[in-house]
Amino acid sequence: MPQASQWLFPLFSDHENYDRVTMKQFSDLHLYTGSKCNRQCDFCIVSGRPDGWYKPLTAETLDAALGLVPMDATIKFYGGEPTIDVENMLWAFAYLRARGFVGWLTIFTNGVLADRIVRLLEADAKTDVVLNYSILHGEDAEPIPAKALATLTAYAVANPDRIYSSHAGVFPFGRGAEFVAAVGQDHIVERMHTSFDKKIEVGEMNIETANQIEARGFRLCPRCRPVVGTDGRHHACPFAVESSAPHFDLGSIGESSEIVLHRFQNFLDWINDVLEPAAERFQIHPCLVCTHKLSELPIYNGAPEK
Repeated sequence: MPQASQWLFPLFSDHENYDRVTMKQFSDLHLYTGSKCNRQCDFCIVSGRPDGWYKPLTAETLDAALGLVPMDATIKFYGGEPTIDVENMLWAFAYLRARGFVGWLTIFTNGVLADRIVRLLEADAKTDVVLNYSILHGEDAEPIPAKALATLTAYAVANPDRIYSSHAGVFPFGRGAEFVAAVGQDHIVERMHTSFDKKIEVGEMNIETANQIEARGFRLCPRCRPVVGTDGRHHACPFAVESSAPHFDLGSIGESSEIVLHRFQNFLDWINDVLEPAAERFQIHPCLVCTHKLSELPIYNGAPEK
């Protein structure tokens, strides 16, 4: 694995340091268009694949997202591979800007369709791209094609702070659960060390915090922001977005933002009070609890009382 100083692009981190526990609106939010992808990687949390499902972004989906975030938040596009339908993404960018959104538009991508990525970057000055670490570095995946890498590298040289790498860690959810079991815990720990070394190098993490997380066996839920899906759902977890389990259900698009926010606060309580204690009890990662033992855990999400 590359050393911290050898990463091909800078490590992505959120544009602001948010309070990720209590907030009146979401500081950042994911838009999910489905599992359709031009790759089929063994570690993919949503089991992305060429025959996966896809539904384009619509005004209803984007309006639902805008109802949950301040106008200077970050909206994150992911899949699957979101750049497969570049025309729909360009339309979505214009729609969001026309309605006053001034925050960042962040695209999580495998980088293979580099010409489309450049089109998106050139279409909006406050858009950035996060490349999948594994595909970018050829770690546990077919590497990004040389031509695509050259295109993205040239753009990054001319336009700093627009193209990043994701972290190196992998999570045992979706197809990723089988991947982790196949490669073994030592390999997963090595990948986590790669991410931690990079975070320490750029000042995003200190050694003491890294040691504390490792001492807990990395058994911490990352508490990502929720998802607005083009399938019409509000979903609590971008990793578990393909799961229909009621634990992750924040409601349907069209419900009030108050209800969605309330349910997500309950979801955070569920992580603290139920999920992570279960992970400690079973001595497994929280994602594995959600993959294999979710039916054993209680649910609480509900709408706020009037």
